[in-house]
Amino acid sequence: MIFVNGDWVIGVDAYNYSVARNKKVVSKRKDGEEVESYPWEGYFTSLENAIDYIVRENQRLNLKSGDMTLVEALQTIRESNKEIMAAVKAATGENV
Repeated sequence: MIFVNGDWVIGVDAYNYSVARNKKVVSKRKDGEEVESYPWEGYFTSLENAIDYIVRENQRLNLKSGDMTLVEALQTIRESNKEIMAAVKAATGENV
């Protein structure tokens, strides 16, 4: 499991990268045992594509907050990208 930040996680298996919000759900199996899992939102073939999804989804969520001008929308996008880019920068040690 890759913890991107407090809001997002990326699961990795042999076939893909799965993106979910960092909120586990508990469900019961037929035998009554409780199992924790993430509600996956998307499946991607590369880590880059998974991160790109998170960036776009953050933008969309922030833009849907209400009416705004184009200038305000672009500023909202810049602000929503800062947190994810800071996480990538911290992970890579590079300027992103």
